[in-house]
Amino acid sequence: MSHSNEQTTEPHTGRRPRRRRRGLMVVVGVLLLALIAAGAVVAVYVGGIAKTVDNVKKFEGSVFPEESLRPQFGGGAGQGRGDGAEDGSGGSQDGSSEGSGGSRDGDGAGGGEGSGGGSSEGSGGAEAGGNNGSVVMPEVTGPGDVQGPEASSSDEEIDGKAVNFLLLGADSGDLTDGEDTDIARITGIGRSDTMMWVHVPGDRENIQVMSIMRDTWLPIRGHGDRKLNAAYQLGGVPLAISTIENMFQARVDHVVAVDMVGFRDLVNALGGVDLYNPRAFTSGRHSFAEGNIHLSGEEAIVYARERYAFGDGDYSRVENQQRLVKAIITKAMSRTTLTDPNSVRNSVNALAPYLTFDESLDSGRLFDLAWSMRNVRSDDVNVSTVPTLGAGWAGDQAVVWPDWASIRRIGEGIRTGTLDEVLDQ
Repeated sequence: MSHSNEQTTEPHTGRRPRRRRRGLMVVVGVLLLALIAAGAVVAVYVGGIAKTVDNVKKFEGSVFPEESLRPQFGGGAGQGRGDGAEDGSGGSQDGSSEGSGGSRDGDGAGGGEGSGGGSSEGSGGAEAGGNNGSVVMPEVTGPGDVQGPEASSSDEEIDGKAVNFLLLGADSGDLTDGEDTDIARITGIGRSDTMMWVHVPGDRENIQVMSIMRDTWLPIRGHGDRKLNAAYQLGGVPLAISTIENMFQARVDHVVAVDMVGFRDLVNALGGVDLYNPRAFTSGRHSFAEGNIHLSGEEAIVYARERYAFGDGDYSRVENQQRLVKAIITKAMSRTTLTDPNSVRNSVNALAPYLTFDESLDSGRLFDLAWSMRNVRSDDVNVSTVPTLGAGWAGDQAVVWPDWASIRRIGEGIRTGTLDEVLDQ
């Protein structure tokens, strides 16, 4: 699938839209993956760590939208959950979905970002029919012949054993004095800086980690067209889930929030990571030579954050983040790490204080999922970015235009267990 980097210039000035600083868009995904990978060993060798996992902070109340507002499949049944053993015995196959009540969808406090593109607050966007009566379509169209999400067709074969995580990341080291690690509080006030969809298919043959650009311009239920990140300010985690589920027309099974300070501690617990750096650069007091380098936790987070040392804005930074992700996955899922109970215990203990789970995610579910994924290797973990049609302007706002044609195919891939094939196109 092609990814366009074309950028639209600002009307009347010829300037490119200013690219705002984004957090570690890609790196956060590996934190959960490392925990899952460690789970198989933890379950066998270090059962006591289950208590550590179960003591991870939980979101207060339900984080999921109302059932009637979630994507429906096969004549109204939900996607179901397959986060049990590999035969699917541990997950619901009847399409039920937890956390269906208590949504604040669209009613959250906060001023959000302006609508910019002409859609009025509270308009909610157009509603499409078909198998799903709650598909919200955009009001302001961008580039491309295809606009908006597409509901599942009645003849789709749904992968009922798949598991989908939404990862929310914030960087308290940037937002506060570095001492506030309450990620639930940070995301609750609209400060989440990273959104990633992690897809584990029912056959457990691979893991797909897709980062979603926070400036993506798309419909937010009850608020018209906005940047994706505005969903947090307008309705907290439930509205963010509703917005992303609407985009893919697929369901989130679990939500995990991560404070990026935990990323630093995880790398240290792994004994550092090794990667190939194609371009020498300096960031503050840290210098990164060209060639093979070894990074500590502090060096790794500096390496992933830097953008001003390059002339292409975020592009080199995202590439560096991709290299770092692969290095962490390789180290976390290596035989040396997974056969060393102390290494596993240290990794889990380093990461756990910086996590927040939804109420249903506990050690039992994680360890069952880890066991069903015991044959997955680092080469089976693929990291990508949800395709866009470049940057542009919606009214007076610099935005990222979604590639709706590609997003529709991705949504179908998530629902049917063929996402790896879609992303390989």
